[in-house]
Amino acid sequence: MIVDLWVGPVVPVARCAASLSAEDAAAVRRAATPAVADLVATSRAMQRSVLARALGVGVEDVRIARRCARCGRSGHGRPVAVDGPAYSMARAGRVAAMAVVPDGVVGLDAEKDGVGSRAWVRGEAALKARGLGIDRLWAPEPQRIFDGLHLVDLRAGPQIGALATDRPVTSVHWHRWRPGPP
Repeated sequence: MIVDLWVGPVVPVARCAASLSAEDAAAVRRAATPAVADLVATSRAMQRSVLARALGVGVEDVRIARRCARCGRSGHGRPVAVDGPAYSMARAGRVAAMAVVPDGVVGLDAEKDGVGSRAWVRGEAALKARGLGIDRLWAPEPQRIFDGLHLVDLRAGPQIGALATDRPVTSVHWHRWRPGPP
């Protein structure tokens, strides 16, 4: 399986505004601080522009659903492309990343390199691939989250990351993301 990995800087809300839906803009307004608003806007704009490119549509035509795995309600939780490829989001400091696969499942995590961070990103990527919450790392049998998954370690400067997929990864295609139309 080929994984497309998009990486770009967290940018100010104003640079993302043209790519945001009304729901996205509302999420940005709910952010606790300007820095969190930039992160939310960047993540939402990246999702829409990368998915628009993959689907061959405009950003306004990309449909993303969110359903909480815990409470079952929509409007929050893991984002999923409606009629689109599987993907996962991550960030490390002021860098955002998005892994996209044509089918199957994918989980992505990234952190600044440090003691224990390789194990952490692998665990979180596996949890994301499974659609589980971080609390599962401390479950009675946390190693079972890796069963049947294929892990790929990543590095970009001082950041490290991991991909978890349900199929062997044959290659990772790195792309630079910038806000704006696809």
